[in-house]
Amino acid sequence: MAISPPKPPPKAPARPTVSITPARAVPQRADGGLASARNRVRRRGPFVALLVPAITAGLAAIVLEIPATGHNSNMLGVAGSVLALLAVPTAVAFGIPVEVGPVRAGLAIATSLLLWALLGWWASRRVSQRVIGGWREWFVEFGWVTFCLWAGVLTGVGVLLRLAS
Repeated sequence: MAISPPKPPPKAPARPTVSITPARAVPQRADGGLASARNRVRRRGPFVALLVPAITAGLAAIVLEIPATGHNSNMLGVAGSVLALLAVPTAVAFGIPVEVGPVRAGLAIATSLLLWALLGWWASRRVSQRVIGGWREWFVEFGWVTFCLWAGVLTGVGVLLRLAS
């Protein structure tokens, strides 16, 4: 009997070769990133600035509606009027503490809203040019401008009342 040569071992089923390479992480845009915060400040800054005159005018209305007699009524009247003038800073330019009328009041309110929006826009542009610029930086920038504006309004009221007397 003849001896046959040994058979080779059975072949393993052919599998496709897969190279194992680490998957690259696709960069995702973060919703809370620095650029996103700067963009939100830039878009919403002029509208947030309109909250200052709204709150100040609301406080003026509350102060002027408080019932009082005697000396208290004088103090509340002056405080409410000053708050109203701080809410509408261009009223002094129209001579409102001395002479009031519906046309003057309408023009003063319209120009004041425009002024507040422009100041908010200016503050948002300054803040959005910084590397780290968010709402905190916007409030600091806008706060300084508001302080200077109100100092000018109070000075203008003093000069106008001095000239009127």
